[in-house]
Amino acid sequence: MSDPVEVEPLVVDGQALTIRVCRGSRSAIVAVEGESDSASAHRLGRELRALCAQYTLVVVDCLGLRFLGSTGLTVVLDAHLHAKARGNVLRLVVSTPAVLAVLRVSRMDQDLEVFGTMNDALTT
Repeated sequence: MSDPVEVEPLVVDGQALTIRVCRGSRSAIVAVEGESDSASAHRLGRELRALCAQYTLVVVDCLGLRFLGSTGLTVVLDAHLHAKARGNVLRLVVSTPAVLAVLRVSRMDQDLEVFGTMNDALTT
């Protein structure tokens, strides 16, 4: 993996969403920190779609994500479908109880590839 590239943090009403990307030859790791709500989710979606078009594997590290709203969930699902249509893979690393609850209640944990650790996401 190369050195991380940080996308300019988006601050909305005092809440920030930070996206950091490490790019390799065939895969990318996207570290997301903060809150993904309706104000910040579209930027996350643009980043994920672009990466899913370019890399065979995109792993989204959600360990620093404190909140995933419905719009954020929608853009992650859209990126997953975008990757899948190209024969690529999007995986999530999630351990935050609030984010896990959103995935379970929406049943997106059944559609998305969700892992508890980065090691599991990268070696599966």
